[in-house]
Amino acid sequence: SLGLGFATTQRLAAATGGSAAAQSGDEPIPDLAGGTPSGSGTPAAGTAPSAGTAPSAGTAPSAGTAPSASASSASQTLPPRPDGPVPTGLTPSLQAARADQPRTYGDGCHLSQPATTIPDCVYGDPSSSTTVALFGDSHAGQWFPALERLAAERGWRLISLTKSGCTPAQVTIWNTTFKRAYTECDQWREAVFARLRAERPALVIVASSHPYTAAETDGPGPADHGQALQTGLEQTLERLRPLAGAVTLIGDTPKFSQDPPDCLSRHLDHILACAEPRAQALDPRWTAIEAATASQAQATFVDPTAWVCPTDPCPVVIGDYLAFRDTHHLATPFAMALRQRLALELPLPGG
Repeated sequence: SLGLGFATTQRLAAATGGSAAAQSGDEPIPDLAGGTPSGSGTPAAGTAPSAGTAPSAGTAPSAGTAPSASASSASQTLPPRPDGPVPTGLTPSLQAARADQPRTYGDGCHLSQPATTIPDCVYGDPSSSTTVALFGDSHAGQWFPALERLAAERGWRLISLTKSGCTPAQVTIWNTTFKRAYTECDQWREAVFARLRAERPALVIVASSHPYTAAETDGPGPADHGQALQTGLEQTLERLRPLAGAVTLIGDTPKFSQDPPDCLSRHLDHILACAEPRAQALDPRWTAIEAATASQAQATFVDPTAWVCPTDPCPVVIGDYLAFRDTHHLATPFAMALRQRLALELPLPGG
């Protein structure tokens, strides 16, 4: 709950396009790279989790025709929104932001911290010969809405392999909830490798939050956590390379010191009051490490900075979208609207 009084709530509803029910996501989601989506915000028939046969590894899925340099450049940034009031029709509304999660959460396909057993979560076209796998923590899960829509539009079989607070990097991390080494993360990660070995997907998309604290069995571990994570990421990408037709690493997204929905509810007429300097919200050193590590492993690196932080400071409202549902996760409609930009960066057949 945003903890708003009645008068503020009424004003908020007027400023953001009405109730949470009106922002349910049932309307078509505009594509921020241009064009009109072929579907609506609700899953297409056949996209519910289901079992499917594992295809052999093949070429990466088609992401469409590669754009010209000028077209690609034009699609990378959005014009900055001037300071002013929260836009009418903000999507999702501030009231709906708390409930805005990828459907994998409700489906039981995004694992909680204690869980280690991988559910059989298949989306898109279960009978497709092109399998795409999403692998990582909740910062991988935030890209699921975009990938699910792409899977429906392009006939992919999409498997979701995400777990809360668990980096895909091959390193044992410290869990602040359990106050010990996060062994459940290690167990789950090994189960993911086994699943991918059986699936042989055309493409594995990896993403993760940063930073994590490396751990030893008796407490918080090495002082150079960054080096431990970098080494672990190198090992993960190297292990994935023979298991898939292609591997893509998506760079991390901004983290805000203030919760964007809460902040906007306090600054309904001043959206830039909730923006945060790029140097504070992003870690360019880690982005460079991710890019170099991906290159070394012959993986594609996708840097989403220009999409999710098109200006400095990083805004929390981009166009008519609430870009972040909390301090560090993309809002579902915004992520879905970025799908064609993401598709342009994914490996093409034979690439």
